[in-house]
Amino acid sequence: MLSVEAWTTIRYLQAQGMGIRAITRELSLSRKAVRRALRSEGVPRYQRPKRPNPQLVPFEVRIRELYFREHLIGSRILRELRKLGYAGSASALYTYLGSLRALVPSRKATVRYETAPGQQGQF
Repeated sequence: MLSVEAWTTIRYLQAQGMGIRAITRELSLSRKAVRRALRSEGVPRYQRPKRPNPQLVPFEVRIRELYFREHLIGSRILRELRKLGYAGSASALYTYLGSLRALVPSRKATVRYETAPGQQGQF
């Protein structure tokens, strides 16, 4: 992955009229890396690859049962997992539960009801 400085330098040299091969010689980069930097819209950012938490993997089925079937909250799920031998942190479990929560559509359905002034009163 390119640094922000390298990305900026590549853009600057290309704006000065330098070709891709000349830029690669100047910065000791591959042509593929230079092309990728020129095609990209924004500044490169580091993103950690997603991977499952190795301490939670053996308990994923039980966590899903407790969360979806029994509708337990995070602290209660943590207590149940501790009884089964989970030694990981609470924040790791809460992060995982947050990803599960994102899979479920919201139950809150709101329909806005508009009336003209003086038609309806609220108290």
